[in-house]
Amino acid sequence: MIKKIVTLANARANLSNLIERITQGERVVITKHGQPVVQLVAVETERQPINGLSLRLLTDQMPMAKDSLGGFMRKVREAARY
Repeated sequence: MIKKIVTLANARANLSNLIERITQGERVVITKHGQPVVQLVAVETERQPINGLSLRLLTDQMPMAKDSLGGFMRKVREAARY
């Protein structure tokens, strides 16, 4: 896991950027007067198992496509050419 070390002033100025990097899995250590004081890591959310019955009920409500996937992609390509 990559660890980035930044000063407190730099962390304040670039908080949004740091948060984006943290959510991508990077760890950030913030220093104050050259000493590490805080380590920031993303919150690990608990993964929920997929309920197969709920998923089936949801997908059964979706309308069927009129075209095949190949037909759909052909229309998209043709539309993009002209």
